[in-house]
Amino acid sequence: MKTMKEMLEGIRNEVTERGLTTRTQRFLMLPEAEMQEFADVHKHTPLKRQTVITCLDTMKKSMADGDAVSCLVLGTENRDIYILDPEAFTVLSVLTLPSMPVFMSVSGLFDVDFRIIVACRDGCLYTLKRDAAEAKSKVDLGSQPVGLVRLDKNIVVGCMDQTLRCYSTKGRKLWSIALPATITLELMDQQRHGFKAVLVALTNCQVHVYKDKYLVDVITCDDVITGMKFGRYGREDSTLVMVSRGKRLLSQSLMLFF
Repeated sequence: MKTMKEMLEGIRNEVTERGLTTRTQRFLMLPEAEMQEFADVHKHTPLKRQTVITCLDTMKKSMADGDAVSCLVLGTENRDIYILDPEAFTVLSVLTLPSMPVFMSVSGLFDVDFRIIVACRDGCLYTLKRDAAEAKSKVDLGSQPVGLVRLDKNIVVGCMDQTLRCYSTKGRKLWSIALPATITLELMDQQRHGFKAVLVALTNCQVHVYKDKYLVDVITCDDVITGMKFGRYGREDSTLVMVSRGKRLLSQSLMLFF
């Protein structure tokens, strides 16, 4: 057991913890007196690398039409981004990040060219492209991200220091706004009217609507909003569905903006 432990520790030093299976990590944490029993129990079970999905998005495969086939894009705890085939669910591409992804925004077509902007747990933004297996550019946010949305050619990020920031796709900071409370983000895209804005839910029971860096409206709620989704709901094209801290589901039509 001592020799096996030394070999596995050497492998861990080369590939880090993320290169080991969960079972191997557990084995290395055990005291030497329990290693033999653990090995006897699991020696006939094949090793499998398991991870946890941290964020999801979709990417059009070959055409940008609204009803065209899309690929599933998965961000995982082992710092990898997986792009899955929409029919066979096989892995089409694996992209590697320096840190665990928590939010991402996908644009482009898999068969042509694409760009994935990822906010990671190390407080940085990274850009992944089709011709690169690893992230090339990096933007240090200086604070943990709590939300990310793509607004045309810009990226809007909400941070834990209660700021709303906008960056170009090349990483240049365009503007920053200090807000009075903690942030939850959602994109408001009304394609029929050509209107795009950012919905910012705050812990002071308000939802702010920002067009670029300008506050255009405030929605007051009875409870703190912890999650939002904007889009078509039933016959309404512009519906904001919200989940409150008090476990209530709220729905509001935002047609008044148009």
